[in-house]
Amino acid sequence: MKQDVFFSPSFGRLPAVLVGREMIIREFEEGLSEPAGSRDRATLIMGQRGTGKTVLLLTLAGIAEQKGFVTASPTVTDAGMLDQIIEKIQFEGSKLYKPKKKISGGGVGILGISANLSFTPEEKEERSFSYKMMRLAEKLEEHGKGILILVDEVQAGHDELRRLVIAYQELVGAGKNVAIAMAGLPGTVSAILNDKVLTFLHRAKKVRLEELPPGEIDAFFLHAFRELGVQLSDSGREAAVEAAQGSPYHMQLIGHYITKFADNNGRISAAALKSALRKAETEYMDGVCIAVADALTETERRFIAAMKEGEDSAIKDIAEKMRASADMANNYRRRLLDAGIIESPRRGVVRCTVPY
Repeated sequence: MKQDVFFSPSFGRLPAVLVGREMIIREFEEGLSEPAGSRDRATLIMGQRGTGKTVLLLTLAGIAEQKGFVTASPTVTDAGMLDQIIEKIQFEGSKLYKPKKKISGGGVGILGISANLSFTPEEKEERSFSYKMMRLAEKLEEHGKGILILVDEVQAGHDELRRLVIAYQELVGAGKNVAIAMAGLPGTVSAILNDKVLTFLHRAKKVRLEELPPGEIDAFFLHAFRELGVQLSDSGREAAVEAAQGSPYHMQLIGHYITKFADNNGRISAAALKSALRKAETEYMDGVCIAVADALTETERRFIAAMKEGEDSAIKDIAEKMRASADMANNYRRRLLDAGIIESPRRGVVRCTVPY
């Protein structure tokens, strides 16, 4: 059995290679070199489960750190999110400089940026999040550093998310060296953009994580299996590409299990390949498809069930199978489009965006 050191098929874990997102990464990196307040410094990432939102955020964090930014690494929208952001900026900022020791009154005190990033007990308890962020930005700017805030799994109608966006807007207005990237499900991001308090986000760059082209997946598999010493035939690789159906997470699962099912010499039989693809599909179904289905209403599930599997479906045919009116079918079409679960390649036709 070969050791997989390449695919890393875990949610939020960085793989050795990030496939098909080069343009997004490049534009974000260019935005960090632009003046404070640039549109490319505020990014909203939309994608279904398994499309690599968290991995992309982690990649952006690594790039920003190389360009002199202190990052509040992916923080999930929940109670206490704002305190977590402050703590992460303080912690990451304190690691940038070696502390200087100073003898004082017989004791040894530690001076450096970590001291400058701390707050008095009164400030910590009584001052707002906006005040603390402004002070941190000012102190970091003295050392030529900026701030990148990353939020994963954003939730609509969340008070702390509103306060974060308002604080970011104030920082931009003050010309501070800040950037923000947030990721979430398409329907959730759509609801956030409709929040009257968060109209500032309409200026942000919107990025929808689409399925990966077969050619990108094929090239990735060819490179990865060569590096791992796995001997997969062209027909076997084609079967693996087809099975992935454009999903980054499913692609990682397939690569991982093909590697595990190969023998010590890197050979994989037809039976072993079939078992690897079946194992990857089962895990993808459990980790992604069931989670997507659980979030749907009963009628939304009926709409999906009435669609042709893996093919384009006409709305009129879906309505007929559902025994629903055209208006009702179109209403649920809009809801599923907003949620990013289906797409409409042409008028009157839809297809599912989530494999299987």
